[in-house]
Amino acid sequence: MKNLIQEHIVNLDLPPDQRWAFLIGYKEAIYDLLQCYLNDFEGADFIFDNIEVFKKTIISEEYLWEIEFIASISNFSSNEVLIANLYYDILKFYFGCTAFAICNGHTVLHGRNLDWHTENNLLGKHTRFFTFKGKEKRFLKPLVGLDLSEHCQVLVLVSFPLL
Repeated sequence: MKNLIQEHIVNLDLPPDQRWAFLIGYKEAIYDLLQCYLNDFEGADFIFDNIEVFKKTIISEEYLWEIEFIASISNFSSNEVLIANLYYDILKFYFGCTAFAICNGHTVLHGRNLDWHTENNLLGKHTRFFTFKGKEKRFLKPLVGLDLSEHCQVLVLVSFPLL
C-alpha cells in the first residue's frame, strides 16, 4: 500500500535556511497551520509580550535561524512563527501532556499524541513525516500508528534513533 503522507529527509548538516528550503512548496500549509495556532492564542498577550525575553534566554541561534527562514517564506513575523511552534509546549500546561519518553539505558523512545481537533482537519491535511540526518546529530525516524474508525482518527508519532 502506498504511503499517503508525504515524507521528507531533513539534512541537519545544511544551514537552517537550506535544510528547510523545500517548505517553500508548502506556503498554504504553513499559513493554515500558523494562523490556526495563533488564533488559539488570541487575547493571550502575555505570550506575545514575553517572547523576546524567551528568545534571548532559551532559544539557540540555529533554531532562531530556522524560525527566521520560515517567517521569510510566510506572512508571519518570526515571533509569530516561534509562538506557533511552541503551541504544543504552551498548551500542555493547560490541557496536560499527551507525550511520553522512556529510556531502556541505551535508547530513548519518544511518543506524542496528535489527535486534537483542528477546524477542517488542518492537522491531518498537513501532516508530513520527517527523517532527520546529519553527521554530528542524533538521527530520528518517525514510526506512525494510525487508527481509523467511523468517528475518530488518531495519529501517534513515535521517534526512534536510526542505527
